[in-house]
Amino acid sequence: MSRCSTKNILAAAAIMACISAGIALPAKGLANLPDDPAGILRKPVPDKLVVLTFDDSPASHATIVAPLLKAMGFGGTFYVCDFDSFKTRKDWYMTFRQMKALADAGFEIGNHTKVV
Repeated sequence: MSRCSTKNILAAAAIMACISAGIALPAKGLANLPDDPAGILRKPVPDKLVVLTFDDSPASHATIVAPLLKAMGFGGTFYVCDFDSFKTRKDWYMTFRQMKALADAGFEIGNHTKVV
C-alpha cells in the first residue's frame, strides 16, 4: 500500500465532490492532478452506482449480511470500530478472523472513527 500525501487526498476529495455534484471536470484540468498509478482517481463512475457500507462491526455483519451479499453477487465495505463495550461484550462484534475472512472474500474493511 502506498502512502498518500495530503495534496493527493485533497485532490481526490475535490474530484469526488465534483463527480457527486455532477460537475464536469475539464480535460485540461486532469493534467494538473497528481500522478495516479493505480488508476483510481481517474476512473469514470459507473451509472446507477450503489455503495453499500456497514458500520460498527456487529457479529451479524459476518454471519448474516456478508453471506447474503455474496449470494446476491454484491460487494460491500465494512467499517470496524473499537467501542468501549467491545472490552466487555466481545460476542457482540466481529472477531479478527471474521474480518479477515470478509477481506479474503473480496469485501473492503475500513476503519470507523471513534469520537471521544
